[in-house]
Amino acid sequence: MRVNDQPSTVTAGEQVAFEVGASDDNTRGSLNLTSLGSPLNTELAVGIMPADTPDADPTPIDDFRVIDGTATVSFTVPGDLAPGEYLTVMTASPSGTEVVFPVTVGRDGEPEPAPSTTRATAPVATYGKGAVVRIRVMSDPHAGGTVQVHRAGRLLGTGTLFNGRATVRLGDKALKPGRHTLNVRYLGSDTVAPSRTTVDVRVRKATSRVRAEVTTPRVVEDRTRTRVRVDVLAAGLAPAGRVVLRSGGRVVGQAFVNIGKVALRLKTFERRGVKTVAVRYRGNDNVKASSSTFRVRVVHA
Repeated sequence: MRVNDQPSTVTAGEQVAFEVGASDDNTRGSLNLTSLGSPLNTELAVGIMPADTPDADPTPIDDFRVIDGTATVSFTVPGDLAPGEYLTVMTASPSGTEVVFPVTVGRDGEPEPAPSTTRATAPVATYGKGAVVRIRVMSDPHAGGTVQVHRAGRLLGTGTLFNGRATVRLGDKALKPGRHTLNVRYLGSDTVAPSRTTVDVRVRKATSRVRAEVTTPRVVEDRTRTRVRVDVLAAGLAPAGRVVLRSGGRVVGQAFVNIGKVALRLKTFERRGVKTVAVRYRGNDNVKASSSTFRVRVVHA
């Protein structure tokens, strides 16, 4: 949906106007969908909502007629809007097509706040330990107030600036392993204007450690199926996934780990002696694989 001449900054009580759906040459309105059987839109509902509450319902402003896929929007910005960052939400009906654009509400009759520039860095993080976003808002005077970190419209964390700087620690499981682009917003203050930026963060899989314990007190050759308890450890997590146990070049047991632990019985050992068993946890989407060894003493009947 095309929007022409929409404002980026307004003041409470200001009259604003812009067009929705008009093409550059005014030959076609994009408010009407082109798919077969789609209804022609007849009305465009316009509302406004704070940018830091994207899941809330917008406050209605007015409804506007759609003619040939184009609507002319003209309204007075509500006089009771506090200065800050907002989202203008427009919904066409009956199709339900929606478009959203940000707008800053400034102060009328007061000095304009000082401009600001937001910058952010994020070191490589590990799943289960939480990513850290370091934020700096540059302005004169020093910026104070709140900063937010979002991903795909979801609020992940907030922080408070001190001398223009803040560190926001995200939840341990907020970001899956991989590369993510985060949106960082400074919400502004009475003296400093809002600003925003993006930062990329890479999240590595969590490191795991596997250990096994023989719980069978006496293992007899070609008779006893040894009982073994396997624990897969990862900081702050209870990993799931498959473990495979091998001895003498053959698989002697395998099982699926649930919440970091599993108990299983191995195949019998044909000859007596001390057997070395390798246990390998194969990992999963969030946790790296790991392995270790243990020994089983097999005795003659």
